[in-house]
Amino acid sequence: MREKLSEPEWRYERKMLPPGTDPASVELRIRMHPAGFREVYPPREVNNLYLDTLGRADYFEHVQGVTSRCKTRIRWYGALDGPIARATLELKIKRGAVGRKESYPVADFALNHAADADALRSVLNTLQAPAAVRAAVELRRPSLVNRYARRYYLSADGLVRLTLDTKLQYFDPRNTARPLGHPVRDVQTLVVELKYASDHAPQAAAIVNRLPFRISRCSKYVEGVRRLHPGSP
Repeated sequence: MREKLSEPEWRYERKMLPPGTDPASVELRIRMHPAGFREVYPPREVNNLYLDTLGRADYFEHVQGVTSRCKTRIRWYGALDGPIARATLELKIKRGAVGRKESYPVADFALNHAADADALRSVLNTLQAPAAVRAAVELRRPSLVNRYARRYYLSADGLVRLTLDTKLQYFDPRNTARPLGHPVRDVQTLVVELKYASDHAPQAAAIVNRLPFRISRCSKYVEGVRRLHPGSP
């Protein structure tokens, strides 16, 4: 089993939603930015299976603006379904304006057309994590699957990371009538995200001031639930 891969440092994550702009134009602005952003990792497809309580407690905490909250997801890269290797369980912990991530390796599993809650439960029962984490996961079930293309950049001074997400797709793992082969697509939304430690806020502010995009409150989990379930708050 792989070792735990955590990011214990509390950091800021600032998101921007470039309006009415094509990905190539956004990429050009990033590459021409005075901060000297360079691509530091090959582009790849990101997949997330969110786990929530049956009443979607984590979703409602985010919508209601609870300052101390957590989202639970399983993340993997590449193909959406079929045999899945090297996935991780991630806890996205938020405290006010800053957050951090804890990650725990998940045993290989398969995802075929829909998320089988019972099969997933047997995989998560082998999770090597603290008892509190295992107890929290036990209370949660598949709630949403999303998928998007991501590009990775780093400023020349190495202090600010930037990602660009495109081709967003959302799937309802609890709806057998809408299997994973039939996503709700969002080809219009682009998400730019800056990630940096709290003591690098001045450098990040200077970067934001030179980008023609506004900071926006955005959660792909919340957006996905709203798109799959119209009428959700």
